[in-house]
Amino acid sequence: MTSKAILTTTNLQRDYQQGDSTDVLRVIKGIDLEIMQGEKLAIVGVSGSGKSTLLNLMGGLDDPTQGSVTLNGKQWSDLDPTQRAAWRNQHIGFVYQFHHLLDEFSALENVCLPSLIGGDTKLGEAYAKELLERVGLAERLHHRPSELSGGERQRVAIARALVRKPSLVLMDEPTGNLDPKTAESVLKLLIALNKELNISFVVVTHDPQIAKRLDRTISLVDGVLGQDVD
Repeated sequence: MTSKAILTTTNLQRDYQQGDSTDVLRVIKGIDLEIMQGEKLAIVGVSGSGKSTLLNLMGGLDDPTQGSVTLNGKQWSDLDPTQRAAWRNQHIGFVYQFHHLLDEFSALENVCLPSLIGGDTKLGEAYAKELLERVGLAERLHHRPSELSGGERQRVAIARALVRKPSLVLMDEPTGNLDPKTAESVLKLLIALNKELNISFVVVTHDPQIAKRLDRTISLVDGVLGQDVD
């Protein structure tokens, strides 16, 4: 089966105004990139190299100063805010270093949120339960984040990212706040889910040991895409 590009960036550039001055800081500098269906891509680079900015541009959370991002045939710039939110909800999952779960909601309720937003409540809840079972939290469905360990909270965040069966999951340092043993279990889970569901993963990480476990690694240096890392 021939893979297709899920996401494409073309001549992507992002500038930021520096305070009240006329000076412009260029964080992303003309990036061309393709993410293929089912691919596990690592993006590595030092702090301040533009990794998180690039991830936000990919996910339509930020707008480029120049260039375009195309996700499953649609450019973010062609969508109004309502359309963009709906397209993102349908096609992209996000996982961050800090889980961003809602404290007042149970694990199950947190995972159900994207489905509720997308109007798919009954099927969404059934699949949310299945995902939580698959990530080893069958006995923790009704626990709130404060009652879960760091690794358990991150597993809830992963289940939440997958509940809409997205084409692509964007992950910003997903294991950066975990101990090595928990980080390894989360990584194994991601690899297994990628293989089973054929979802593309883009993982921003500073850890070369994580990067080498994925299909491909690219480096970002001062906003410029380097060569693929062996």
